[in-house]
Amino acid sequence: MRVKSETIAGRHTATVMVLLLVVAAAPAVHANLFSTVMLGGGHEDNLSRGFASSDQHGSAYSTLQLRGGKLFQPGLNTSLTVSGSFGHSRYFSQKGFDSNVLGTAVSLEHKFGLGPYTPRIALALSADREDLEGAERDRSLYNLGLSLSKRFSPAWSGSVGVVSETSRGNSERHTDLSAYYSTAQPHDIFDYDNDVASASIEYSFENGNLLTASYSRSDGYVVSSAVPPVSHLISNASALAADPAFEHRRVLYLLKAETDNFSAGLNIPLGRDTSLDMQMNWYSIHGKGTGNYRNARAGVSLIHRF
Repeated sequence: MRVKSETIAGRHTATVMVLLLVVAAAPAVHANLFSTVMLGGGHEDNLSRGFASSDQHGSAYSTLQLRGGKLFQPGLNTSLTVSGSFGHSRYFSQKGFDSNVLGTAVSLEHKFGLGPYTPRIALALSADREDLEGAERDRSLYNLGLSLSKRFSPAWSGSVGVVSETSRGNSERHTDLSAYYSTAQPHDIFDYDNDVASASIEYSFENGNLLTASYSRSDGYVVSSAVPPVSHLISNASALAADPAFEHRRVLYLLKAETDNFSAGLNIPLGRDTSLDMQMNWYSIHGKGTGNYRNARAGVSLIHRF
């Protein structure tokens, strides 16, 4: 698994470098710097992705995100954005899930003609390093996405897209679970791939408020945490690891699953550069052979653009 991880990570890194070289060599018509800071908080119901109610743990959280980058316009209808970000999340009533995330992203967008109602196509690539309190939950996450968007009227706009997600764990030390299971299983718990399809719609009010609704369908995996032993989880798990979020007294299971994500949001401008953003997400996770998992996440963020 290590060889596979390094190969995939290297391929994505090489792609990012090629795009950066293209940007550097392009005769940019415009090049604008931008930066944003986001401070928010909320609540998540099922952090541990537990199936049984006894394995489900929720918590209030706070987040801080800093993002900056540069927008290039090498052509009249083409733009390219390069950005970097840092994020920190803290969960107040559940240890082990606090995280620091360092990321980079490149996106290339092309507009098929002139006018506000012309369709746009975008190719986006991102790479993030997520560090949590327990090494077993650390990972690198790579996303490669393609989307098509269009404005239908001054108020309505929409988009559809597909994303390939690659998750690779950064800790692959041996996990001794002999106290619970005699079956030997791989321990690369965060090594998996997901394919995601999504659609969203937006409505812009005359006062500047923006209402959004979206749906996505993911075909891949879910990592669930539970108190062992659980026979139907062990028989369907692709990998196992002791869960550091619960002082290694629980087991992480990598399970084949399909996820439906419904989300709604409202963005309210508070000034020229500041806005209030409210988001709600509902997750319905269909584990193959293990049952259905549920999770909900609600949050409010204050965003300022410099």
